[in-house]
Amino acid sequence: MRKYIVLFSALFYIGISIYELYYAYAPKVGPIGNGPNDKLIWTDFIFSMIGGSAFLTIAIMMFMRDKKKSVEKEEEK
Repeated sequence: MRKYIVLFSALFYIGISIYELYYAYAPKVGPIGNGPNDKLIWTDFIFSMIGGSAFLTIAIMMFMRDKKKSVEKEEEK
């Protein structure tokens, strides 16, 4: 159960970071000040993607470990 939660969290985190990048560069109506701060936008995007990728890696490792345990149990029988 925990591995599915981590997988969903990883995909959600990656999706949110892509949406934030899209929203930052989407055209806006009205006065918007000095425009988007590219350095801040890309820094946030990169750290969000690293976090999402880390969660995804952990989820994959959990799936592989669970599969390995189930194969070992079947071999014992």
